[in-house]
Parts: sequence; structure tokens; C-alpha cells
Amino acid sequence: NGLSIIDERLHIDSSLNRMLSFPSTEIKGICLEEGKPERIWLYGQGYLGYFTGRNATTTYFKTGIHLMQENTPVNLQPDYHHGLYISTLHDIVYFSPQTNQILTLSMANGLIGLGANAMLCDFEKNMWFACDRGVTRVSNRCFDSFDRSHGLLEDEVTAVVEYEPGKFVLGHNYGVTYYDGTAFTRYPFFKETHPQSQVCRVLDLKTDSRGTIWIAASSSGLASIDRRRRLKWYGEKDGLPNHALSLWIDKWDNIWVGTQNGLFQKDAGDSRFKAKGMIPPGYIRKIYGTPERLLYLGSRYLAVFDCTRNKLQRERTAGDEQLQGVYAIEKRRNGQILIGSLTGLYTLSGDKVEKFRGTGFTYDQPIYFIVEDSQGWLWLGTGNGVLRWDGSSTFKYSIPEGLLGLETNRAGGIIDSQGRVWIGTNRGVSIYHQVLDNFINGTPPPLLRLLHIETNDTIISLDRPITLSPDNTQLHIYFQGISFLDEKAIRFQHKLEGFNEQWSREQYHADQVIEYDNLPPGHYYFQIKAKNSLGIWSRVVTSPSITILKPYYRQWWFYLFLSFCLAAAIYGLFYLIITRRTATQLEALVDVRTRQLQVSEKRY
Repeated sequence: NGLSIIDERLHIDSSLNRMLSFPSTEIKGICLEEGKPERIWLYGQGYLGYFTGRNATTTYFKTGIHLMQENTPVNLQPDYHHGLYISTLHDIVYFSPQTNQILTLSMANGLIGLGANAMLCDFEKNMWFACDRGVTRVSNRCFDSFDRSHGLLEDEVTAVVEYEPGKFVLGHNYGVTYYDGTAFTRYPFFKETHPQSQVCRVLDLKTDSRGTIWIAASSSGLASIDRRRRLKWYGEKDGLPNHALSLWIDKWDNIWVGTQNGLFQKDAGDSRFKAKGMIPPGYIRKIYGTPERLLYLGSRYLAVFDCTRNKLQRERTAGDEQLQGVYAIEKRRNGQILIGSLTGLYTLSGDKVEKFRGTGFTYDQPIYFIVEDSQGWLWLGTGNGVLRWDGSSTFKYSIPEGLLGLETNRAGGIIDSQGRVWIGTNRGVSIYHQVLDNFINGTPPPLLRLLHIETNDTIISLDRPITLSPDNTQLHIYFQGISFLDEKAIRFQHKLEGFNEQWSREQYHADQVIEYDNLPPGHYYFQIKAKNSLGIWSRVVTSPSITILKPYYRQWWFYLFLSFCLAAAIYGLFYLIITRRTATQLEALVDVRTRQLQVSEKRY
């Protein structure tokens, strides 16, 4: 029957319903999204919406969400990335108001169960889902990932191409998968279609202006699929070796193919390929064309082909012996040519290959693809995840950050028409959404607080200055540091001012306690800070003063007493000496006077 408000006096007010303009008064779920402005989300029969402000400004979406249990209460939870999670006991659905897209989450996405009894978004924007089987935490939703369980032909995605805005073809070892933005369609290369080889590993994908998909299928050669999805193979009958490693299609729809026998080209109006020259040592793994009609050819070295003059400009490039194999070539918007090789990232400076040394970044491990997004950030595919360099700092995405697989492929990285980064891996394809990336959207530092001190089996609170007796020289300082991004990646540094002025090395403290033994008497302040998996440090937390008293024999009054006793002893000794000396002198004087009297008596 709509929405009611209960105030602190338990008064029920239903007048808000007259201001709301939702399609139905039947409400199954409600939640508050804090922020400016605050939103009250409502889930009703056939719609999802929210209202804001005192005037109850209403926005609603006809989502078409279908839940397994339509007649049960629904849980709602904002993710604070402008999206909303909707759950029942058997469903979890994510809705993005910006794109009006719906994503159903299941056990295939790593959830421990089908639905959720409750949901929570914590201070780091990690999502928690509780069900009858336990709890699942999702630390980052910046990747949408798909594998065979979602409809792909195979798990490994070797290449990706966008043949129309929002429509893609994914390459595999035995065929391709079409994706129209909502559903996958498998397209295997059947053995009977091409009998030369059972394995048709797709090494590269390109599309021409007519929408034809061109496929470099390794030892199976070159293939094309037209808009009617008819497959055609090219080989020796077309002037081309039965081995295709790489592709490039220029703006005139000329097809350039890199093979183990050099470079081949077919004009848009021709039916046969022509050899354009052998590039020692032959294998051309990468072709990259520029508006200047230059083709950069990556083999073991770096060659350049001049399309205007129709000949090799150079077979080798100075300094390319350090590459040991080229897999990626990319021209940035600033004109810089980048080269990904087995020995890391390089740049073409003039006519010489040099090591890439950006601000705070260099890389010496294999790089299989390079793409530059709309912000000028570089994405580098490696054999152990993907690196993102924003011009000043580097961040690595791997399985803990939501990437589906670690091993990337040289044609598996693209930037699509929506600015998303597609990453083909050995376990599937992952699609990066920056707006959902907790790692770059203001992730807060870890929470950190001091709990108490334990000494001589006594627990002492740290809410006020502490004074300890001299026998309390062993301290156990308990603290609590929390970051749910990766609990085992949190690191701590600490110091005890008055004892050691230098910060300790970074450590992981599973029990979250610091021990100090045999502390001398003095005044101390304990300080600690925490770092999460992103390298973000918390504020420094400082304890109240901790004073360990000196033993009585080191107190000032004891020294004063000793001084008094010493002075008294010295005075007594001095007095005794003086007294004895005076007595001796007096005794000698008496003897003298006695002898004088005796002499005087005899005389008279």
C-alpha cells in the first residue's frame, strides 16, 4: 500500500505517497543511500527507483529485472559507485542507473551461494553478501569477467576486436565467440571445415570497413568471417603461406599479414596476396600502422615498412638487439612509439630503441600488449597480470584485484568505444570499468586504534596517561588495524618515543600486538601507523604518556637521603677526629702544667 514514515514518537505518517509518482504503490524493498543528496531507493512491482529531497523528487527505471521469488521481500544495497544491488534468498542482481544495465551474479562469479539474506557495503566500499552457506566479500567490482561458464567457446581468450560499437569477437584456440553486449554466441572452427589442423589458435583479429572479421589463426592460416558469418580460409592458393601470426588493415581496407615467411599484402580490390619482403628472422608477431603509412613490424627485432614506397625502410633498428622478441607496438597520442618485448618496455627515440623510463616507472619483464586509454594511462599486459601506469605511479591488477587470469595475450588488449579496457587472459576475458574501481576512487586509509597494554598479567586501558611501577619493564601493546581490501596485505610500522626514535620496518602482525622487554625507567609515547594493499597509510596513532617509575634507590629523595647520611658520617668522623685531637692536646697540656707544678714545688 505504499510508504509510511514512523517518527520517534511512533507516529505513522503515510502522506508521502501523495508526492511520489512511482508506477505502483506495492513496495518490496527499501534502503537509504547516504550522500549529497541522500536517496531513498524503492523496489516495486515492475520498477526500481528513488526519491530525493523534501519535495520527494522521483526517478524510476523500468529495469525488466526478473527474480526467482517475485512475491518475497527484496534487499537493496547501494555500492556507492552509482549502482545498486538487489537480492532475495535465490537472486543477486546488480543494476547500473547510468547505463540501465543489469548483471546477474551467481556462484560462477565467486559467490558462495545463489542469493543473499543480507548485504553490506563497508567503509572501503567492499561488498559483503551473507547467505545460508556463509559470507562472500567482493573487494572490487571494476572487472566484469566472463569464461566458458558464461557462454564463451573456451576459457582462454587470445584476441579481442570490436567490429561494431558495443559488439565484439573474442578469439580462442578452436574458434571465436561473438558478443553483442548481452549474450554470447559460440563460433567453432570445425575440423571438417579446415582439415589441416585441429588447433586454430587465434593470434590476431581485425575488422575492415565492411564489417568482415579477419583472423590470423596461427598454423591454420588466415581466415575471414563476413557479416553473414560465413567462414573463408586463405592459403597457398591465394598466394599466402598456411601460417598467419599478425594482422593490420589500413584505411583503404588493404590487408597486411605477418607470417613466418615475412610480410604479405592484399589490396582491397585484389584476390591474391603478394609477398612484401622477408624480415629476418621471418616471424612477424606484430604489425602496427601509422597515419604516415609506416608499418612497424615486430619479430625478434624491430623493422619498418614504408607503404608509400612499397619497400622496407629498414630491416633492423639501432638498439633492437636488446628486445629479444617484439610482441607489442603502440603509438601514443603524444607521438611516442612504445615497444613491448621479452625484456620489458622500450621506446623508439628517433631511429634508436631505448629503455622506457617514465616518472617512477620502468619494466624489465615480458610485455605482451600495450594500449593507451582516453586519459593517457598505459595498460601493459604481462605474464603475471596487468600494469596500469598513469604517468606518475603504477598499479598492478591480478587475481586478488578481480582480474580473471594472470597470463595475457598479445592481441587480447583493446580499448572499446565506451572507453573500457578489455583484457583477454588464459582463464577468460575481463572488462575494466574505472567508475567501479575502488583502488583509484578515493579508497580510505585503514582504520587503526590502540586497545590496551598488558603488563605482569594486568590489562591497563590506554584512555589516560599511565604510570607503572619499576617492575613493569615488559609491555604488550595491543592494537587493531582493519583493511578488508586484503587482510593479509596490511602492514604496520611502530616506534616507542623515548626508547627508539626510528620507525620499525614494515611488518604484518597477525596477532596485532607489539612487545617490549626490559624497558628502562622513563617517559614513553607509543606510535603506530598502518598501510593497506594499495599503499595508503593511515594517520599516526599515538598513545597517552607511559611512565615507568624508577626504583626507590634511583629516586631523588633516596639520593638526598644518601647525601645526608654521607654528610652526617663525614661530620661525625670529623667531629671524632677533632674531639680526639683536642683531648690529646688537652692531655698533653695537662701533663706539661703538671710537670711545671712539680718543678715549682721542688724549687720552693
